[in-house]
Amino acid sequence: MKALSYIFGITISVAIIMILLLTSVKIVAINDFEFYRNQYVENDVYSNIAVNEKDLMYVTKQLISYMDGKRDDLSIIVNVAGEEKEFFNQREKDHMVDVRNLVAGGKKLRIILIGIAALLFILMKMFRLPIKNTISKSAVFTISVITIASGILAYIISRNFTDAFIVLHEILFTNTLWVLDYSTDRLLNMVPEIFFINMAIKIGVIFLCMVFIYFIISLIFVLKGRKKTS
Repeated sequence: MKALSYIFGITISVAIIMILLLTSVKIVAINDFEFYRNQYVENDVYSNIAVNEKDLMYVTKQLISYMDGKRDDLSIIVNVAGEEKEFFNQREKDHMVDVRNLVAGGKKLRIILIGIAALLFILMKMFRLPIKNTISKSAVFTISVITIASGILAYIISRNFTDAFIVLHEILFTNTLWVLDYSTDRLLNMVPEIFFINMAIKIGVIFLCMVFIYFIISLIFVLKGRKKTS
């Protein structure tokens, strides 16, 4: 039963960490509208695509709404270089269908992970397993392992973000619609590589803060458990 309790505990910890990661991505990519605004200023996007701030922020709101499943299409007309026209071309729209599906998949995965964690918690209660002690110990162990692995991965990515970015897209997408051209695709000018670097950093910081809090809480329970047994 002890082995079973730790299997449950580690699975719950992994699920919670994955939930925190998906939540961190949502906080920045979907909810942090000001992040987009700041990046446009830093990367001089308004000049690059000849769209004023008001129109580009409108496009951004509609783009985020589309990714989040709250808008049905990306037919957005704004003033570009003094002319009213469709902001996104067909290739960009087709690629964003894939992105929208990816976001929807992330939502479903988070719900599934919450369900798994809740189910295992219930099973631990049914089997009368030591919930608090087991989950806290499992969390400390799991977070330590994942932190080391994440540190190694972050180092590898930092050595060549472009290659890592390409590999990630090849894993996530089954087509090459994500391969865009700066000279023809405004979406790429909106969110160039430096945008994704900064987004990854912000997501990473938020995720690490959440995991650190989870680790400290778990460690406190572990130490309290040791005091009781000593």
